[in-house]
Amino acid sequence: MNGELKLCGIRQSVRLGCDLEERRHAQIVTIDLSLNLKVDACIKSDELKDTADYAAVVGAVERFCREGEWKLVEKLAFDLGSELTTAFSQVLSVTVTVHKNVLCAAKGATITVPVTRETTN
Repeated sequence: MNGELKLCGIRQSVRLGCDLEERRHAQIVTIDLSLNLKVDACIKSDELKDTADYAAVVGAVERFCREGEWKLVEKLAFDLGSELTTAFSQVLSVTVTVHKNVLCAAKGATITVPVTRETTN
């Protein structure tokens, strides 16, 4: 049986931008995650160890964003999804949405990228 865990509004400081000057200073992005999880074990055991602990997922997002640098928001979203499907065995797939607020003529830019275990190989 599968379940869906949604984590919304994860604010992260990340080095992101097409040119070196834009990446020189980290900027704030907001990340939403929708994780498709295997839940068979946790619904039987009622134990946190049998699921993707959302505090641990957010911690993984924080570490990942802190340690990397990306030119494109699409690549950030895909790489983050790949990291989460690798780091958490219960995660079958994840949809990563990244909101970047840097455009003067628009409220912001948003990209949504679905990542499954198969797309990360």
